[in-house]
Amino acid sequence: HRFLLKARPAGPGWKPVKRWAADKGLLREGKSDSLANGVLCIFIGTTMIYSCLFAIGHFVFGHLLTGIGLAILAGLCCLAIFRLAHPRGNGSEA
Repeated sequence: HRFLLKARPAGPGWKPVKRWAADKGLLREGKSDSLANGVLCIFIGTTMIYSCLFAIGHFVFGHLLTGIGLAILAGLCCLAIFRLAHPRGNGSEA
């Protein structure tokens, strides 16, 4: 059940396992259980990584304004991933 709590896999194949875990009181359904949410996190995470890489490159070559903008974008992406992956009030912290 530890994998289920950490990974929160989505998709129709996991429904019997999730039902079993919910019956045992190990898992509650949450916003982070959707496949679309997972794909969105992948896209935002990729944007965050590339923004960090390009921000460092711009800082190294002296393009400070562009570097700061990309660093801010990376920070916003990080915040978005955290909020999508850890929704408030889903009860999985217990």
